[in-house]
Amino acid sequence: MLSDIFLIHPIKSFIRNKRLTRNILSYIVFTFTLIYFIVILFFIGNNLEEILSSEGENPIMKFNSLILFYLLIDLIIRVVINNRNGLNLVPYLRFPIKRSVITNYILIRNLFNLLNLISLFFIIPFSWKIIYYEYGFIEALNYQIFLPILILINCYIASTLKLIIRKDIVFFSIPIIILISIAIKSVRQTILNISGLLGEQILNSNYFLMITLVTFLVVIILILRYLYSKSFYLEDAFRKSYIEKSSQTHFLSGHYNKSLTFSYFILELKLLIRNRRTLQTLIIYPFLPVVIIMGIIDGKHNIFLELMFFILILGFFPVLYGQNIFNWESAFFDGKMARESNFTDYLCSKFYLMGFISLIIFLPTIGLLIKHNEYPILYSSVFLFVNGFINLFVILAGAFNKGRINLNEHYFLNYQGFSTIQLILPIFILIFPAIILKILESLVGLKAMIIICSLAGSFMIIFHKFFIREFIEPLFMKRKYINLDGFRKLYE
Repeated sequence: MLSDIFLIHPIKSFIRNKRLTRNILSYIVFTFTLIYFIVILFFIGNNLEEILSSEGENPIMKFNSLILFYLLIDLIIRVVINNRNGLNLVPYLRFPIKRSVITNYILIRNLFNLLNLISLFFIIPFSWKIIYYEYGFIEALNYQIFLPILILINCYIASTLKLIIRKDIVFFSIPIIILISIAIKSVRQTILNISGLLGEQILNSNYFLMITLVTFLVVIILILRYLYSKSFYLEDAFRKSYIEKSSQTHFLSGHYNKSLTFSYFILELKLLIRNRRTLQTLIIYPFLPVVIIMGIIDGKHNIFLELMFFILILGFFPVLYGQNIFNWESAFFDGKMARESNFTDYLCSKFYLMGFISLIIFLPTIGLLIKHNEYPILYSSVFLFVNGFINLFVILAGAFNKGRINLNEHYFLNYQGFSTIQLILPIFILIFPAIILKILESLVGLKAMIIICSLAGSFMIIFHKFFIREFIEPLFMKRKYINLDGFRKLYE
């Protein structure tokens, strides 16, 4: 029975999947992409010494200084893009199988995580091609033991965080704080120094450190095992949640619009954070502003390129989020429309979410631009323009979305929800505004353009509810039966 559940059933499910035969070309492309990716990893591992010593540094010291940095990035990626463990096991909970057996299976399955396997492409060549020839067998074996233990600790910490985040969305701030901290130069240097000390302890065969790490790994596994076992009893969890929430039903009653809008906002944020498809779609956004700001600071650009960069920094999230702004909820949109009492507040919550993310990106990046005197006033005017015009346009364009999306499926080579709007939206958000603002700057000058851009954006932000209520909501209501019909179509 257990071999069927854990081995045979997943293989049969993959082979019998109609999407496999329907999109065979996509899977062929995926196979070749996977082979190409493996070849690249082999190439990096085989040339690791040359890569690490490319700037004239000692490759061993360089590798040691990057261990902790790698683990932090690895942890962020695991928390954000990894699928929720045990999701495909829910149907089996009705069978007479011990919960401890299923829990142990999930813990063992973590060992075969793709990121664990990827790390071996670096650990094995470094241990046996560099350390072995430089120091000897014992030192190479130390790296071969210590580093996988650190990777496994990372793996189980990420799984624990995933479970905790599902219970309380506040804990999603942990990977965000780590990412922001890494972007700070002084913190990054501290991480590199501590990582170097860690590497020295591994090289010097510090077995007390090994015992400490193994003990910590066992503790994490026991905690995760306990959390997994508790998460199987859905009825008790639902009953407890219902009791806790029952005294707060007035919060969602709709009598107080601010509370209703805020509850929509929180629900939207949870939807984005707790689902595989949304997280894998949005994961690339946090890295983009950092890369672009570094490019702006390091080089000289004309006004048009500055406008393009600024709009890309602040407008890329609306593109990723807005291309499926209603499709994200397609699986349960029928029920939402049936009991929705204030659709204007529901649409406003989406507008506030885009503004909230934009503000989070704007505050640290404006500080860097002010420090380097890189058009901070222009950037502020673009911030107002994006949160006024562009964010409202995204919600307007979302009224034409009619494709269903399964939030738990992988993003790669997945065309669910894809339509013409996904092709048009980036052009209207990232290219046309820059062209229009550049033309305006050529006609009236930079200062006048900044004033017009700021005033127009501020006007749309102040009167956003009016535009949503009078223009966007009627359009959506006019098309709602077309959209709902599209949302009901299942993808096999």
